[in-house]
This record gives sequence, C-alpha cells and structure tokens, in this order.
Amino acid sequence: MSIKYNNKIIIQFIIFSIILFIGYKTFDFMNTSEVNIDKKNEEITSLSNNNPEEKPEPTNTISDVEYSSTDMHGNIYSITGDMAELTGGSGNILLLTGVYALITLKNSSVIEIYSKNAKYNISNFNTSFTNDIKILYEDNKIFTKNLDYRSLENKVFAYNGVILNNELNNTEVNAERIEFDLLTKNFKILSDENSKKVSIIKKD
Repeated sequence: MSIKYNNKIIIQFIIFSIILFIGYKTFDFMNTSEVNIDKKNEEITSLSNNNPEEKPEPTNTISDVEYSSTDMHGNIYSITGDMAELTGGSGNILLLTGVYALITLKNSSVIEIYSKNAKYNISNFNTSFTNDIKILYEDNKIFTKNLDYRSLENKVFAYNGVILNNELNNTEVNAERIEFDLLTKNFKILSDENSKKVSIIKKD
C-alpha cells in the first residue's frame, strides 16, 4: 500500500509539473508576442513619421486669384493669376504665375498685359512682370523681358530688350526702355547712356 501510494503521489507531482511548465511557456509566449507586436507597431509608427512623403506640408499657394484697385484719377488696375504664392515677412507679396493684367484708363482705351510670372504687392499694387511679356495698347504690341507697373507714379516701364510693333504705321521700334504715362497717355522711348540708339524699322 505504501509503494502504490508513493507512486500515485509521484505521478500527480509529474502531472502538476507538466501543467506548470505548459502554463509558463504559454504565458511567456504571449508576453513575447505582445512585445514583438509592440515593437512592430513602434517600427511602423517610426517609419511613418520619418517618411517625408506622408507628412502634410504647409502650403501658401492659392489658385485663380484676382485683385483690383482704382486710383485717384479713375484708372482701374486689375490682375489675375492661375496660381499665387504668398511670400515676404508681412505676407503682402504674391508671386503669380499665368498672369493677365488690365489697366482701364479713364475716358480712354485699355492696356492689356500678359506674362508667365509677376510679383504683386498687395499693399501698394506695384507689380513687376517677367518672362514672355506681351503688352497690347490700341495699335501697339510691345514685347519685353521686364515690365513694372508703379501705382503711385501712374506709370508703366518696359525694359530689357523692348520691341514695339505699331500696326497702324507698320513700324517696329527697338529700344532699351519704354515709359508710358497713364495720365497723359503718352509713350517715351528711351535709350540708356552708352547704349545702342533707338532703332525704328519701317515694315513693307
């Protein structure tokens, strides 16, 4: 009886040990799995945060903008752009692309301006046009590399390789600069010192 009883105790002890071992391994596996899952989640989060393509980048660009102003003499200046980017510390400078500007002269005709780019000051309306500039005014077509509209001076300045085509007189003028007074509606064709003289070509 004593031997059988001891065997029974030994068997129970072995079974109990096996149950403890299985429970320990199961608990250890679950903890290890949770740690691995947490590590994977941290790695995924880290990769996501380090991926610049997924970060939302702040933008100051807007599309289809239009501004208009009227000076004290009744001339209306309006400018539109396909795209605009705010720049400058005060945020009052717009860099425009796909630009069209219109100067409606009081009791007179209009000046149309086309260009690829322009820098527009929201505060004083001054504008610097660049790249593929074309100006239309009455019978005149003007092509230039740079054009400035100065609101307070009521003048438009074309410079840097200016070509003026007059369809009425069938002439072409090549000059360093052309100044247009919005009040008198007069052109001034100018040449810088020590530069080429103004060239006037009569077309056939």
